[in-house]
Amino acid sequence: MASPTGALRRPLCSPCRLAFSHHTRHHTRHHTRHLSTAERPTWGNAAGTIMRQSCPQKIIHDHLIPMPSHQLATLLSDLMPATGKRFPSSPTVQPVPIVLPPGAHLVYFPPQMPASELAPDGADADHVPPGFRLATPEDERVDGKKPSGGRRLWVGGELTFRKGWRNRLRLDGRAALCVEKIGNVDVKDDGRKTFVDIGRSYGLSTNVAEIHERRTLCFINDGADQEDDLPTSPKIIKFPHEPTASYTFTITPTHLFQFSALTYNAHFIHLDRQKALVHGPLTLALMLRALNFHRGATVKHMTYRNIAPLRVGQQTRVCVRAPEELGVKPEMWDVWVEGPDGGMIAKGRAQMYE
Repeated sequence: MASPTGALRRPLCSPCRLAFSHHTRHHTRHHTRHLSTAERPTWGNAAGTIMRQSCPQKIIHDHLIPMPSHQLATLLSDLMPATGKRFPSSPTVQPVPIVLPPGAHLVYFPPQMPASELAPDGADADHVPPGFRLATPEDERVDGKKPSGGRRLWVGGELTFRKGWRNRLRLDGRAALCVEKIGNVDVKDDGRKTFVDIGRSYGLSTNVAEIHERRTLCFINDGADQEDDLPTSPKIIKFPHEPTASYTFTITPTHLFQFSALTYNAHFIHLDRQKALVHGPLTLALMLRALNFHRGATVKHMTYRNIAPLRVGQQTRVCVRAPEELGVKPEMWDVWVEGPDGGMIAKGRAQMYE
């Protein structure tokens, strides 16, 4: 297996090096799936401590120029044409600057590291648990054999939009920043899966977060079968009610490439033209677009979970459902994404601003 320090891909300070050595010496050779039940919570806590110490926080600077948002709007409107008219978009700064659309924060504040410092799967190395060996494109199944590395998947998250954020995050080239921190780290399923929470706060300064986001990543170790290392459910799960509105489309390899380019995302699971997986953040952006189009107001708070994989070329339907009684506070809306069999790919619940 790869060296544990190779998984972190950057030097550790002295306290981190000592902690890392103490915990990895006994545990990483056979991966966390071989730890005893009593040891796993300790290892999860230690892994989180090591990750937070090696990368206390990142401050990612960017400028809110219109072009990235415009390109995302073009992509989403191509998939859901009926929603395009409600969202003004322009590649240039307007006399009255356009507000950052909900979900467009996903195409700003991209990774700042060179390709040589990314993890073997092409994504951020700082999010990888200590000692975890990721699969590379060369590790794909050959002659029925299991891949020799694990996978990273985006399995859910949470978004909170501060009141008045639309007045402050406007596309006029103003400087903005994202503060990223490692959050909770959990080892589950008999050590097979490690969940890592990534906290990201967006605003004009480090003092006030206009948008706060939690992203939950799941790292599934190389003991899993190729078909089982995806967040699939044992049976098709359908939403119990009919949607108020829905939008049907098919995501193509070109759509995935465009979104990868917009987000500076080199994760190889999105780049295979035959069996690529649709990005978790693209699914989120589609749900936010549908919610804001149909409700005519912006999201205040939203939680969501990715339930099953969606592959390129599969027919997709984004659905929204209004509350049973409109006007009741807080106003909660359901949003979900269905695959070709009608089963849920992702499910979210959102509280809307008035």
